[in-house]
Amino acid sequence: MKEKDASNKRVNTRLILVFSLILLAFICLYCIVLQPLYISLSSDVLYMDGWGLTFLDLGINVLELFIILIELAFLVYAAYTYEIKPSLWFLLVGVVATFIKYLADLLVSSKMSGEPIGVDFGYAILYFFLESLLLCALMVFFTAVMSRHRRIRKVYEEGLRAMGGSTDNPKDPVLPYARFFDKTNPVQWNCFVAALVMASIRVLSRLVLDFTIGMP
Repeated sequence: MKEKDASNKRVNTRLILVFSLILLAFICLYCIVLQPLYISLSSDVLYMDGWGLTFLDLGINVLELFIILIELAFLVYAAYTYEIKPSLWFLLVGVVATFIKYLADLLVSSKMSGEPIGVDFGYAILYFFLESLLLCALMVFFTAVMSRHRRIRKVYEEGLRAMGGSTDNPKDPVLPYARFFDKTNPVQWNCFVAALVMASIRVLSRLVLDFTIGMP
């Protein structure tokens, strides 16, 4: 039992390390390469109205979304695989990565534009708080769904034991997938809710921009 716990702890540590390195790599690409390039091109009259800047802006938005999806994928996996306490480490990595992303973006933007950090500091703190709050709220939802699944699973196994059945390989409704989408599958349900929340936020932010600034 102790060997199994030690093995699970090593796997958990490796996954957290991989999670951290993936997020760090994408944040470096976003803040050190793409964002400075966008600021440089948008301030150049030769490129500010070109298609290249449009596609670069699209690429930055896609990368930002991809970073969030990577975070959510690991959080769903952590909620499914581990208990609450080990899962919190994945959430902590996501929150810290979010902080690093906004801090690096703020520093790079200030350096490139020549404006003091204080100009956008309030917005950076607000966006960091909202994104972190979103990650925490989704993690609570993921954990609640998986906890309910574990309770049902425990009752199912106890019923098998009471009837003299074997619990070595009981039927698992989670993996492999029986259908393309099954709302009773906790992993698929978590992924669906995460995708729905992110899509809703993107649509809402687009509508806010259209009504406050104007349609493109």
